[in-house]
Amino acid sequence: MIDYQNGDDDGHRSQFERFENLKKLFIEHYKKDAKNEMVDKPKMDDNFNMALYISLNLDRILEDFYSFHISSWIFVLAIKAGECIAMGATVGTGHWEWYDKLVVSLIVSSFSPAVLTWAIAFGKSNEKMALETGHFRTSGGMFGLADKYDVEMWLTRSYQALAFTLSYELMRQVANKGLWEQYDIADWPMNKGWATFISVGTIAVLWLVNIWLLPRAIMQTVTKYALPPYVDEENMSIIHAVIAVSGPKENLDKDLAGSGAEADGLNFRAEVDGADPAKLSISVGNGETKEENEPNNSEHEPQARVGLSNELTGENGLTERRLCGTC
Repeated sequence: MIDYQNGDDDGHRSQFERFENLKKLFIEHYKKDAKNEMVDKPKMDDNFNMALYISLNLDRILEDFYSFHISSWIFVLAIKAGECIAMGATVGTGHWEWYDKLVVSLIVSSFSPAVLTWAIAFGKSNEKMALETGHFRTSGGMFGLADKYDVEMWLTRSYQALAFTLSYELMRQVANKGLWEQYDIADWPMNKGWATFISVGTIAVLWLVNIWLLPRAIMQTVTKYALPPYVDEENMSIIHAVIAVSGPKENLDKDLAGSGAEADGLNFRAEVDGADPAKLSISVGNGETKEENEPNNSEHEPQARVGLSNELTGENGLTERRLCGTC
């Protein structure tokens, strides 16, 4: 995406053209400012760094994704409670079959890949509509809720809970002593080796499919809900922060050198070193910037540290932009 921002298609011409067209529509949308979201704020212009904006949104979501939120645990417990009710209802009918336990487990395990497939399949619907009509909608995102609430955060937390549930189902089969000693599949009308293979293999396939789907679904969700009409306060904070550093180089010293840029609740700071071309370090999170070669001496620093280092060249004369959303 950084290459696209710099005008290099990187061998993917169609994706590059899509990025350029969406960037143009996005900038035009906020130039019009129909919802007065840019009042008393720096105005968006053609220098807006779309790649940086998407990257910051992704960084924010990934930081949350790597810590298990209480809402994710509640979701997991609700799923397992539903599974227990289904199993109890099946036993209560008095018609328990040898395959019932596996069927219930497969249904629960299929939730995650099914939801992720839906997220990927419908993730580009907003982009497609904007490209066809030549503009983004100004309202109507998820019945008017998406621009008021951090929908992408809650969606990715649901992906997290579903992925955990699938992993639990797989490990429950793998660690099932009764399965390996075969008394748990004693009533299966087939070779016990095949019964064991089916019990573990079917869920393992879903687990592997889920691994492939998950990063794509997260990226699609982040991109979709970073664009109108789904832009909420968190997204707007990042927009204002990116505008502050997206202008030509001659404006950077005036706007940023030796000072901080606050962006609506995001602790954002941009610093320009004295080198020419300028080296710009951006931090969104706790407001601290850190050099790439600076050692990490914290024993308790979470593993959910998502950094991005890319070479940028463009009108603003920046040869390197180091982005660390949570450093």
